[in-house]
Amino acid sequence: MNILVTGANGQIGRTLRELSKGASDRYIFSDVSQVGDAETLYLDVTNPDALDIVCESEMVDFIVNCASFSDVALAEDDHVMADLVNREGAANVSKTAAARDIPVLHISTAYVFSGESSLPSREELSPSPWGVYGVTKFAGEVAIRASKCRYMILRTGWIYSPFGRNPLTDLLKFCAMHRSVKVPYDRIGTPTSAYTVCRFILDVIASGDLTKFGCAEKGFKGIYNITDEGVASWYDFAQSAISLYGIPVETLPALWEESQLKEKCPVYSVLDKSAVKKDFGVVLPHWMDSLADCVRIIKES
Repeated sequence: MNILVTGANGQIGRTLRELSKGASDRYIFSDVSQVGDAETLYLDVTNPDALDIVCESEMVDFIVNCASFSDVALAEDDHVMADLVNREGAANVSKTAAARDIPVLHISTAYVFSGESSLPSREELSPSPWGVYGVTKFAGEVAIRASKCRYMILRTGWIYSPFGRNPLTDLLKFCAMHRSVKVPYDRIGTPTSAYTVCRFILDVIASGDLTKFGCAEKGFKGIYNITDEGVASWYDFAQSAISLYGIPVETLPALWEESQLKEKCPVYSVLDKSAVKKDFGVVLPHWMDSLADCVRIIKES
């Protein structure tokens, strides 16, 4: 199969590049930006004509839509661009896919939920998006479900990897420049390695099984939550990462308003993964094990 990956220079896309090496399928990595010498096809998902041309010329059989305006803080100031990429971009991908009968696996977020509950959010819970980022990502989900394409929407959150800027690499860089750091203990979620999500994506593609993909005719289906196992505060995550990396810095628990590391996020953004574990038989690693693996990779690079 020919698999088109949009937004391929983000966390999920770059991890897919690494894990798909040697795969029997052909992966076409596309983005509007270039990272290093990684081969990247220029493709702007906000341009529906460009999407159609690429799908035709590359004979695309499957799309993994990672394209996203994912800077949560910046989205609050630039809601027009966030909406253009997260809603209209997703709509363009799904319309193009529907016209060509191409299945779409779309990456979404836990921020489609407000975080006001103290219980993990299940897929069937009515969304109440948090912030501009959550609102625009949920609008993208709605657009995909309204199309006639075959889709799977993966909701995840607190994603990190060894690549580029992300919560883990930013944390390590910041802590290396300070003797003590105040980190919030009142924001709860599940730190999730991009490797966990990407291994699942590759398994779904390799299986060729589309029975769990939704479409307009089948109603509200095709949505799954996936993160690592366990629950942590940003303080828990920071302490673990710093200890594993060996940075001599003191971490101090603080309220979000008083902390130096203010990652914008809901108070509680934990997802229930029962459905993905039941339907796919997937065994998800604990966040601390995934973090140890990722830190090891960073230290060895």
